[in-house]
Amino acid sequence: MSRALIITLSLLSIAMIACFAVNADFNPALAMDEYSKNALLKSRDALLEQKHSIEAAIARAREKIAALDQQIKRLEAYLREVESDLRDVENALKE
Repeated sequence: MSRALIITLSLLSIAMIACFAVNADFNPALAMDEYSKNALLKSRDALLEQKHSIEAAIARAREKIAALDQQIKRLEAYLREVESDLRDVENALKE
């Protein structure tokens, strides 16, 4: 082996050892897990936002329903008054 090749291989070995020492805890599987975790966190955030939006829509619909229920109750009360007045008029006509 030539001296230049030995020096080159030695430097490559030192460089590899240095890389492993710096990145001793680097694990591609963990990096993928981190990517997957971040993707899942983004999905969770989007779903939470969607959930809150749906809950708000439900609340608005319930408010509209409550307002319509009040309107129905008022109209039913008016109808009862009109029916009562109508009975009174019909009874007066029978007399």
